Amino acid sequence: MNQEKQLNISKQHSWVDECLTLIIMVPTGVEKTHFSTALGIHAIEQGYQVSFLSMDRLIYVLKSREYVR
Repeated sequence: MNQEKQLNISKQHSWVDECLTLIIMVPTGVEKTHFSTALGIHAIEQGYQVSFLSMDRLIYVLKSREYVR
């Protein structure tokens, strides 16, 4: 799947409406930050709330919540 098609699918936000999480995992230097920022800005413009977390922070949050239960 080409990048433009992936971007268009991501911008539809169907993954958000289905309560799915978008995790962007690609090699270093592939502009993950630029892509996720653009996607987040588009989502905010559509009325969604957005959070950006690094993978290490996400793992910490998920582990911390495991202990809270």
